[in-house]
Amino acid sequence: NISNIVPDPRGGVWLGVHGKGLDYFDGEHFTHFPPDPTNPTALPDPWVFPILLDQHGMLWITTSRMGLVRLDTNTQQFTTYLLDPSQPGNQTVNWTQDIYFDGTVMWVASSTGLFRFDPVAGTFTHHYTEKDGLANNSVVGVLGDAQGHVWLSTVAGLSRFDPKSETFRNYDVFDGLQSNVFSIVSRVKAPDGQLFF
Repeated sequence: NISNIVPDPRGGVWLGVHGKGLDYFDGEHFTHFPPDPTNPTALPDPWVFPILLDQHGMLWITTSRMGLVRLDTNTQQFTTYLLDPSQPGNQTVNWTQDIYFDGTVMWVASSTGLFRFDPVAGTFTHHYTEKDGLANNSVVGVLGDAQGHVWLSTVAGLSRFDPKSETFRNYDVFDGLQSNVFSIVSRVKAPDGQLFF
């Protein structure tokens, strides 16, 4: 059950294998990275959601119980960043459902809202919820547009977030959406910049 495929500049592909961890396929052979919650430098969660490879060769992995995980593809060492460090393994508070990188900031969609993550410092710097204007705390997809807005699909409509003003504009069926409920990671940005959810 392959949940995500990300091309690697070396010619292979990274595969999120749902319930089994992470694989790298070089075109001929598979290298498997099994989950091992007892090893702090291994993948901590078998349930891998979207993955993203940045320009520095770091693979960012969203998981169902252990927040955001970074793999240094050179050293093959994993680092875990929990949304709530006091509750490791708790799906209710550490489920990261999607990720978007705008070149500077990582926007992490979770079951408890939107998180802003600084990849250089390795810290979550902001947590946005319904109290801040988000349509719903269960954010199931995230994409960015050409104007610098972050678009979020939720289980109660679509939200457009402006990082500069830190404000949300929400859309629902009364604005023309086919439904207020969106499915997890059902999003894509077309080459011409159109966003589909």
